[in-house]
Order: sequence, then C-alpha cells, then structure tokens
Amino acid sequence: MAPNRGIEGQAKKGVATKTARTIIYVFGCAFVFFNSYSIYHLSTNCNDKDKIEKSLSSLLLDYGGAGGGTEADQRYERPDGVINNVNVYFRDESIESHVQCVGENFREDSWQYRSCKFTNLCFDVQKKEYFLFQSKSEKKLQATMEMDIFNTTHTSAVSMKGLNVALGAINLKWRSDVNKMKWFPTVVDGSHQGGYYELPANYVFLPYHSLNAMNPGHLVWDDFLPIYNLMVMFQLKDKRPFLVRHVFNPPLWATCDTKEDRKKKCAKIIPKFLPLMSVSPTTFRTTGETFLNVTNIDEKKERNSTLVCSKHGAAGIGVLSDHGTKKIHGWAVSDYDIVHNGGRGALMYDFRNFMMENIGLNARSAVNLSAPLKITFSTYSSQGRGQSFQQEIDALKSYFGEEEIEINALKMETLTLEEQVKLASESSIFITASGGGSVTGIFLPPGSSLFVYYDDVGGLAGGRKIGTPAMLDFDLLNNLSYIRVHWLPLFRGRSHHRTSPNVTSAFIHLVEHELKLAREYNSNNN
Repeated sequence: MAPNRGIEGQAKKGVATKTARTIIYVFGCAFVFFNSYSIYHLSTNCNDKDKIEKSLSSLLLDYGGAGGGTEADQRYERPDGVINNVNVYFRDESIESHVQCVGENFREDSWQYRSCKFTNLCFDVQKKEYFLFQSKSEKKLQATMEMDIFNTTHTSAVSMKGLNVALGAINLKWRSDVNKMKWFPTVVDGSHQGGYYELPANYVFLPYHSLNAMNPGHLVWDDFLPIYNLMVMFQLKDKRPFLVRHVFNPPLWATCDTKEDRKKKCAKIIPKFLPLMSVSPTTFRTTGETFLNVTNIDEKKERNSTLVCSKHGAAGIGVLSDHGTKKIHGWAVSDYDIVHNGGRGALMYDFRNFMMENIGLNARSAVNLSAPLKITFSTYSSQGRGQSFQQEIDALKSYFGEEEIEINALKMETLTLEEQVKLASESSIFITASGGGSVTGIFLPPGSSLFVYYDDVGGLAGGRKIGTPAMLDFDLLNNLSYIRVHWLPLFRGRSHHRTSPNVTSAFIHLVEHELKLAREYNSNNN
C-alpha cells in the first residue's frame, strides 16, 4: 500500500526528515505539528481553504515533506523546488531512460493492449511534453533488431521504436477519434545533459487521460482501477502515484473538458475521490496546469532546467479498464457477448483494500455479530434510474424486527468520502440502482451482498432505446468474487410492478436468505 501521507486530511502517519519527525493530527481544521525543536500550532478558518493549503505547504516544505515522504537518499536533503506541490531535487548530472512493455499482439491495434514501465520518465514543464532519453546501448539494440535477418514483425519488450500506448480507457463512441488516444513520450537520441529536477524515489509518474470523471463510477473503474492495475503489474504498488491528467485539444466527446458544466462537475468529483489513490488534491493538475516552482536557489549553480524526471513511470491503461477495448458498459446487446473481467476478483478485492487503507480505514475489520446487521439503501444514486426504495424499506421494516436489521437509506453524494466507504464496509446488504452510483458497493465486506436494480428496457442502439435490459457495469460487478451480486429489474417494461405482493415477497425472501449467509460467513471468519 502506498503511504498515507496526503496533505488534506489524509496525513495520519509520520514523515521522517533530517531535523525532525513531523506528526500531523487532524481535528476538524486544526493542524498540530511537533518536531524536535519546537511546536507549531495552526488554527485556521475551515472555509479559508487557500490559507490552509499555503500554511501546510510552507510548513511541510521546510521539513522536507510537501506532498509526501522521501526515501533514504533524499530524507536528509533539502528540496530545490516543487512540481504541483510535490518536492523535487536538482541533479547536476546526465540521465538516460529505459522502457519495458507488455501486451504486444503483433497487430496494428496493439497500442490499445500495451502497457509500459519507464525508468527516468521526464516532463518538460515549459513545453508540456514528455521525454525519454535513449541510451547508446538501447540504440545499438534497435539498430540490430532492424537488420534483415529478423522477421519484420519482431518487437522487443525493451525497445522504444514505434511504440504507442492508450493513455486512458477507450470509449467506442469516439469512433475514429479513438486513435487520438495513441500516446508515447518523445524519444530523444542520447542521454540528457545539463541537469534536471527529480521527483522523490517513492513516487511513480503516471500520465493518463480520464474517460469521464464527472461520474464516480467512471472515475473509479475507468481511471483509478486501471491505474492501480498498472502499478501492480509493474511492481509499483508501494510507490505513491503522481497523477497528471492529459487533456486533448479539442477534448474527446463526453470527457471532463468538453463543456463548462462538465468541467465544474469533474472539479467537484475528482478532488473528493483522489484520496482513495493516496493523492492529495493539492498535488493534482492537468498537463497544461502542471507547474515547477524553484525554491532552493544556489547562485553558484545554474539551475534553470525545465525538466522534471522520475525514476519510476508507467502508462498504457486502455485494456486495463473495467470494460476493455471492445465494448462499452452494458447499454448495447453486443456488450454481453464479451466477458472482460473474468478472474480479476482478487485484483478487485486488493483494489478495494488499497483504497480503504489510503483513507485510514481498516479494510479487514471484522463485522460486529452482536449488533443488528446493516442494510444500506443508496437512494437516487444514478441519473434516470435513481430510486427512493421506499416500498422496499417499508417491507423490510414490517417483516424484520429492529434487533435483526438496521436500515440506512441515504443519498451517497451528501456524505463525505470516508462516510460512504465506512458505511458500505459495515453493511451486510447494499441496495442501489445500476450506474455510476453503484461504485460504493465495491467497498462491501467479504460475504456480503449487493442488490443492483437495473432498467429492464433501457438498452440502446445508435443512441435510441430498443427495449433490452441495461445491466450497467455487469462485467465488473459480476466478477467481484468476495461478495454476492443480485440483479433486480425496475419493471419499467413489464405488467408486474415492484409494489405487487409477489415481487415484494420475492424481495423479502432474498434479503432473508442473504442475511442468513452473511451471519454464517461472519461467524466462520471472525
């Protein structure tokens, strides 16, 4: 798990420095810093966000901790500046890069399946461009591989020639614009000379494109999940993500930057959920917004480089999203012909635990068997499909006693991130409508149940309704092997209604059965 050391409310662990061990206690908006020389007490107005961020950044920068801890070689070193509020250190030396890629299929669309790990990935904050510096040995290898004795389809996992990756998850509705997702750093012949700034060694530079971050489901499953998968597959899980969101010009359809209202929604949703990835909102920027501020100027050395490099970098998440490259999320009939997430249950569970621990919650806490089991309704969770679930709530209250169940019916967006995750992690049954709002269900504990109400006539073809079921995100949810998932129709296209006695009776019996299994699981695993 990446260290939990974000600036805003996530800093609950110590950050070691040369002169002190800084411990941050968070009580509302009061921050207390202790070190070996003195005590700093910062009491601020909760509404004065800018003042809080500036004060915290100033204190943390003084003691080498802005944006997170550093590894042994930098722990006793004063930073020379910040990139997006994360410390960087000037290196007056040459640098060369290396690459390792996986996913090659020897076809023209291989870029959609390829993921690459970079050693010394560099970003020019002035040019807003990424660079790799090809070593002499790598160039020699490339020349050798281009000889006629090798098959023309030969590729090397360590060659930089002609490579591209998908910078983000792919939306098939982009059609020909999908090819705009092809991306790779500019490859420069030879090592870089003249100095550069370097991120701490416990960071991994992760440039990416967001599919549609205004929707929590897309944000977590199409952005965060593939980024986590990328880190795991290259043994970078112990590193802290340094995320930079790429924006195409013009922006791709239905992404954050196409319309002003989308920009506002993304600006609200992304910071709220970033702590799940152990990323402080104060360190998150787009490519165009990324900045470098030099703070430790030595007049004896010329430090005018605009290049920031990271020992660790990775990109290529096209096939790693929850829906892959050949379908969407369950709107079209053809979406059900492909199962993309089979066998990924363990990855999903680890991803759940990773996110919970990043916000300071115990991912493996035992369920309290002495208390009534919690049933949580996520009300009005998805646009067009959101429900009050009042008839289901009334039915449960009539059938079960208060000593058996505790019912929570809440609109998740009104809760803090921590409140949402904690509530789901303590629930035995979580009931929601299909769509982005169902994402909270991923935090259910092992042995619990997720009820997903879907639009039984919501299917689309060519943007028009065709009366088929739309079990959105079925591929991901049906492969969460640590919980049981049930799909229930909204009965929008049938003669039955959810309030009919037969439907209510079936719902009650399903809940009763799942509570029995939950009690058995909890008893056997506590």
